[in-house]
Amino acid sequence: MEPLLRQCGKQLKQYLEKATDGENGAIFDMKELFGHYTMDAIATIAFGIQTDSLQNPDSEFIKSASRLTSLTIFKRLMTFFVLLFAPRLTKYLPISFANQDVMNFLASVVKDTIRHRESSNEKLVSSSNQKFCQLF
Repeated sequence: MEPLLRQCGKQLKQYLEKATDGENGAIFDMKELFGHYTMDAIATIAFGIQTDSLQNPDSEFIKSASRLTSLTIFKRLMTFFVLLFAPRLTKYLPISFANQDVMNFLASVVKDTIRHRESSNEKLVSSSNQKFCQLF
């Protein structure tokens, strides 16, 4: 897993070098910058997908994962109140704080990754480059 994190760090370093291009005093939004790094690390380790979200912020995976918790205020409040005052209803109602479309997309990514690895006879466990999906 460490080589995968190093690879994401290398992409971040290359982005910073390119963005500053020798300039002193370049300004970055650190929350956004490290949000991209975190997204790349999760996509690479958990899903085996190279996103490079700093260079390609419009990829389908990035857009979908960014919408994971994008629920309307009404839906968030309703979910909160049901969980707070009637938690037993959660067994019968499809209640979640996560966007269900995004959850379905991520589940299909995992299934496709596993299917691809099985069909290509890719080694399921590699000691130096292990991804989370390889554990399934």
